[in-house]
Amino acid sequence: MPDPTCTINGSPTPADVSASSTVNGALATPAGARFWSVVCISTDDSTTAAIVNATLTVNQGAKTFQFTAQGAGSAYIFSSTVGILGLGLDANGTVQPSYSVTFKVNVKTAHGFRVLAEGETFEQDSTHGWVAVLNAAIRSL
Repeated sequence: MPDPTCTINGSPTPADVSASSTVNGALATPAGARFWSVVCISTDDSTTAAIVNATLTVNQGAKTFQFTAQGAGSAYIFSSTVGILGLGLDANGTVQPSYSVTFKVNVKTAHGFRVLAEGETFEQDSTHGWVAVLNAAIRSL
């Protein structure tokens, strides 16, 4: 079964990256993933998915991608989908929810905090979701 999980700069997601850096991503387990798509679907309030996607390049053969991170205090939610035509379909043309995942990439603020992205649920913390990001900032006060 193909796995849509991705890595960022060789490490699991969620990931922290540097402002204005070229970020390298890859399908963690490309075996069996003939078709794949990856796209930024959401960001924080300081940028847009269109800006991130304008810098996104995908290498279908190698199952890798690159994009340019924006400034400090930004966050991006990506969607990765495998299956027929990168649409999450199995060999029978049936949508398989396990063929799609979302993941988060962060550029921390100058004070070392992560910000939230629109529509964020459990991309940063699989147990506590976005609450962990918000609580870290509150606890630092």
